[in-house]
Amino acid sequence: MVYIEKKHKIFPQKYYQNLWLANDMTIIGLPLGLIFGMLIDNIAFLAVGIPLGMSIGIAIGINLDNKAQKEGRQMDF
Repeated sequence: MVYIEKKHKIFPQKYYQNLWLANDMTIIGLPLGLIFGMLIDNIAFLAVGIPLGMSIGIAIGINLDNKAQKEGRQMDF
């Protein structure tokens, strides 16, 4: 699978969606939640950023998956 991904740039379905979901939850969601929690002076609102990052990640991933499907680089493994 890794050879196919690296050499031929062919990925399984929902590859980018899962990748960007996890990345944006940690890279975007947690810092946003931390800033939001510190502004309100209640760190319990840290979890508010996670759904924001999740939704951004899903949107980016779906766009990349659709682009890969149109280019014929997406297979059903």
